[in-house]
Amino acid sequence: MEIKNANLKFKGALTKRPSTTEIVLHHTAVTVKQSVEIIHNYYLNRTDDNFLGIGYNFYVRKDGTVWQGRPVWAQGGHCFYHNHKSVGICFEGDFDRETMNDKQYKAGVELIKYVLSLYPNCTIYKHKQLNNTACPGKNFPFDKMVKASKEKAQSAPKKETAQASSSAELKVGDKVKVTANYAASAYDNKAPYSASKGSVRYILKIYKGANYPYRIGVKKGVLTNDNTSGFANAKGLKKV
Repeated sequence: MEIKNANLKFKGALTKRPSTTEIVLHHTAVTVKQSVEIIHNYYLNRTDDNFLGIGYNFYVRKDGTVWQGRPVWAQGGHCFYHNHKSVGICFEGDFDRETMNDKQYKAGVELIKYVLSLYPNCTIYKHKQLNNTACPGKNFPFDKMVKASKEKAQSAPKKETAQASSSAELKVGDKVKVTANYAASAYDNKAPYSASKGSVRYILKIYKGANYPYRIGVKKGVLTNDNTSGFANAKGLKKV
């Protein structure tokens, strides 16, 4: 799974959520296709509330592409009384009037799996379970999607798996298991993130330069698991 970044600019500083215990699923409630930039600009131009920009953390389009809205760590603006503890995921479409195609469904499942890998104790909700709304629509495949997102992938055991020795052997979207304890580099004044042995992460970005602007030095081939932390190198990561 690849999470695309449109490099959205917000009207103010985003706030880090104090806790993350919920995932809230939404729809755009319109059948017309909309890019993440269109939704972001809509919220930037609203005058009825003080929105900083798009309120969702992720946006899943009908073509199966997944886009970052607010960073995964940031408090959203998508569900009254729950923004301080939830990740918001919006799906393109009006699921009161249409049904979800297979590409979008599969992308949604993989995205929820990714969020659960970061915040494993989350409960998944429809927007309408928490607020007075019809969102995400009567045709939204909620039960099926939640069940699939909690299933572990079943695969035949491999006799031998080569450990990644450089970032070139890994690609964006790969699921990796940490085989050694080590800490990640911190930047943008965010708290350091340490990856413990045995934990599982998805690679969202691969930086191949030696001079990426971290506050502390890094080696060539930096891997990041989200927008606030970076693995110092590929050593100690094994594709699973």
